Amino acid sequence: MASIGLQKQLYHFIESMYEEGLLDVQFQQLQMLQNEENPNFVAEVITTFFANTEKVFKELEKLMKETEVDYRKMDCYIHQLIGSSAS
Repeated sequence: MASIGLQKQLYHFIESMYEEGLLDVQFQQLQMLQNEENPNFVAEVITTFFANTEKVFKELEKLMKETEVDYRKMDCYIHQLIGSSAS
């Protein structure tokens, strides 16, 4: 019974994120890839995205602290962020 209440809560939370524009069709596509064989697919993709993003931000921070900033390296990291957030 408790799981039904949690499922409803999750449904309403996701719906509110759609209404606020935080989620879009790409999230729906992720959800369609989730199945019984991989029930945590969406959570794993999001967790991996945030972990990778954190690493990129740390690298950007290191680059910005250098006396001579390597803008080509920064550009590569920024494009990595753009690509991963777009997909």
